[in-house]
Amino acid sequence: MRTMKKIMTAVVLLASITSLTACGGGQPSSNSGSGSSSVQVQKGDKTKIKHDDGAKTTEPKKGGGKSLIVYFSQTNTTKAVADSIEKQTKADVFRIEPAKPYTSDYNELLAVAKKEGQDNARPAISGEIKNLDDYSLIYLGTPIWWGEEPMIIRTSLDRYDLGGKTVAPFCTSGGSGCSQFRDDLVSAEPKAKVLDALHVEHSQKDQADNLTGKWLKDNKLS
Repeated sequence: MRTMKKIMTAVVLLASITSLTACGGGQPSSNSGSGSSSVQVQKGDKTKIKHDDGAKTTEPKKGGGKSLIVYFSQTNTTKAVADSIEKQTKADVFRIEPAKPYTSDYNELLAVAKKEGQDNARPAISGEIKNLDDYSLIYLGTPIWWGEEPMIIRTSLDRYDLGGKTVAPFCTSGGSGCSQFRDDLVSAEPKAKVLDALHVEHSQKDQADNLTGKWLKDNKLS
């Protein structure tokens, strides 16, 4: 009987030691589950959702409004106008980014822009607006190259149907106006209501807030 008690005691002690070792004796393990997680990263004018498998979905940066500012800006002059519109309207924002960035060399950029225009090219865009149906008013902005909008803007017009929406165009340039850009918009989006365009020359960049405010008021957008 005494021998049996000793055996039982030894079994209990062994079980206790094993349990303690399993709970606290090893290194913490990393989470290697198979579920796909996503991390939201704020970058510039866009919010990118980066998934474990490397896929990317681009959504507009939220401003709390039902209107959307869509623009392309190579030297950030057009960005200054887009920022002013955002500040005064609280619209959401989507910055058009080329899949292959343009050169920062001015002379090379002129040559590239001219060739794209001659070829009627459609440069690829990085990212996509997934929720365009959420917006009835689109502010569409661009610089003017060689008297017209860059071909990357036409890529956007080919990709998205703006029919039934109100489009408020704006542009920046060294002198050329927005008339050709507006005409191209009317031609590309015949079912959209295209408002009068806002034109801000490079030398007027510091006056963007005042010029934008007047334009918004004249078009009854503020």
